[in-house]
Amino acid sequence: MVEFLGMDKMKHHGWQNLKGAFRQGAAIIVVAAIVALAINYLRPESLELVSDWSAASRLEAMTGSENMSISAQKAIAFHGSGKAVFIDARRPDSFLKGHIAGALNIPAEAVFEHLDAFSRAFPEKDTVVIAYCQKEPCPLGREVVRLLQDMGYANARILENGWTRWKARGYPLKRGEATNRSSWI
Repeated sequence: MVEFLGMDKMKHHGWQNLKGAFRQGAAIIVVAAIVALAINYLRPESLELVSDWSAASRLEAMTGSENMSISAQKAIAFHGSGKAVFIDARRPDSFLKGHIAGALNIPAEAVFEHLDAFSRAFPEKDTVVIAYCQKEPCPLGREVVRLLQDMGYANARILENGWTRWKARGYPLKRGEATNRSSWI
């Protein structure tokens, strides 16, 4: 019986030591979190603790532009009114398989070949221009929009996940024929 009492004491002390270690670990984590929050608060450019991670917000964070994206709802409204120019920034073979009805194909890899013709065809710098590509993020469309904004087209926007989203919502499409480049040169 004495042996059993000794083992019980050992088990009891073992649990006490384990509980103490957990308490110390929790205290260290709490103190570290408080110190980190205090340092973040005191930094000139503190990090946001809660943030919006939507595609549009990530795009704004990457580009520094607060007005670069457009929603699918606004884009379809512009499309219906005919008051926007749509630019498909995908490769010509993807464009031929299907594109937003009325869109111009200005592939991002050949954008510099098309910028002069675009500015001659659409000289009004307040023209709403909506670029899109296949998926999210849309680096091809983003590059086209950046270039257009640098040229003074302040209303150039990106429709993130544009082609996929447009097609899934059943908005107007065109397949096969490319927009005749000579009609906008």
